[in-house]
Formats: sequence, C-alpha cells, structure tokens
Amino acid sequence: MKLAETYAPGRGLYGVATLAGLTDVDAITLSMATSARDGATEPRVAANAIVIAALTNSLVSWGSCSGWGAAAEAPRRRRDRSAARGRRRRAPRALRA
Repeated sequence: MKLAETYAPGRGLYGVATLAGLTDVDAITLSMATSARDGATEPRVAANAIVIAALTNSLVSWGSCSGWGAAAEAPRRRRDRSAARGRRRRAPRALRA
C-alpha cells in the first residue's frame, strides 16, 4: 500500500483496492480509514478505494456462488432431461390404482 501511495497516489490505491477486494474487504477498509484519518490520503480517494474493494468482493462472491451452484445443479438437470425425453416416471405405490 505504501508503494502505491508513493508512486501512484490516486490510481495505485484503486489497483490495490481491487486486488484486496478479491479476497477480503476488512483490511483495505481499515487501512484506508486510518490513512484518511492521518491525512496521508484524501478522504474522497479512501472512500472510492473502499467502494471499489467492496464491489470487487461482491462480484467475486457472486461468481463463486454462480459457479458452485451451477455445478451442484447439473446432475439434477441431467436427470430431469432424461425423464422428459420419454421415460415416464411411475407414481408411488400408495397412489397407484
């Protein structure tokens, strides 16, 4: 973070926020809040970095859930498709005449 502040004060922090948001938002939030409080970073830049980290983290979480959910859903879809192709499912014994 110190390297980003030194060599690219605005844009560098946004890149660090994006990378930090891939895994966790807490660390970048605390770091940016402390940096803004101490005057090392403008409050506007710190707030933008926190928002970028939160959005990145949300997108990563959404993608992860979508991927794992689709993988878990695949066997059931395959079973339902084969039933729809013409294999008739029998009613439970209690409902048969």
